[in-house]
This record gives sequence, C-alpha cells and structure tokens, in this order.
Amino acid sequence: MLSYTDVSEKIQEVWFQARYRHIEKQRANHQTYLDIAKQIVSDILENTAIEITSANIHVSGNLDARKIRELADRFGFTCSVSPHAKGGDALRSIKDNRNKLAHGNMSFVECGREYTVEDLLAIKQQVIAYLNDILKNIEHYIHSCEYASHVKRKELLSHTVK
Repeated sequence: MLSYTDVSEKIQEVWFQARYRHIEKQRANHQTYLDIAKQIVSDILENTAIEITSANIHVSGNLDARKIRELADRFGFTCSVSPHAKGGDALRSIKDNRNKLAHGNMSFVECGREYTVEDLLAIKQQVIAYLNDILKNIEHYIHSCEYASHVKRKELLSHTVK
C-alpha cells in the first residue's frame, strides 16, 4: 500500500477530491470540516495508506472516448491509440444511439436502417482496436508504476527487476 507522498500528483489529487466530496455529501457544518481536514492532514503526515476505489473514479453514465481521455488525464495514463482505432470516435455514436433507444427516442428499425453490415463490422473493429489500445496503456501505466511518485517509482521498479 502506498501513502499520499508515495503517489503521483495526479493520484494525490484524485484522493484529495474524493475526501473533499465526502465532506460535501455530509452537508457538513464548520466542526465537521475541521475534523475531516485534521484527519486528511493526519493521514498525510502519518503516511497512512491511501485507497482509490471505484467511488473515487466518479464516472456516471456511459463511457465514450471523451470520458476515457478525461480519466486518462485525471489519473495520468496515456490515451494514445493506433490510427485504426480512429480515436474511439465510434464509441460516441454507439453511446448516442444506445441512449436514443433506451429513452424511446428511436426504434431499433430506425437505428438499424442507418447502418450496413459492413458499417457495423467496421465499427466493431474500431471499438475493439480502441479498447485494446487503452487497456494496453493502462497495463503499461500499472507495470511502469506511473501512479507512484518519481522516488517511489524507482524503488518499486528496482524491486521488480530483482
């Protein structure tokens, strides 16, 4: 487990925002703000292990390439993909059509009328290429310990090499 000072500034920001959101959810009074602020300072000074959970990621709705780029920027992993993935553009149309179908704004017939079998196969290949590239980027981020501070990263990587 890593402490606040062991992680990158991006992860520190994610953790801090999650702690701050916790205050907002409580509709805190002045004393609650002080108590939580003291706890945050204490956790940092005592090198308490930080925890990032799915609640810290705070994604609502469906993911598309734009939201994935936002997550990449927020956590610090790269979102570069092969040209065949076309930047994940196909995810946007899939999300939009899915929402139209879910909300009854479009029928399956209307939606299906817009695409040939070849279009659907091309969209499928683009999405698979995009998601595979993003997953490889995340895997690299984890294996390269890019979530860690520079000092901690060197330490972590030196242990994995041995």
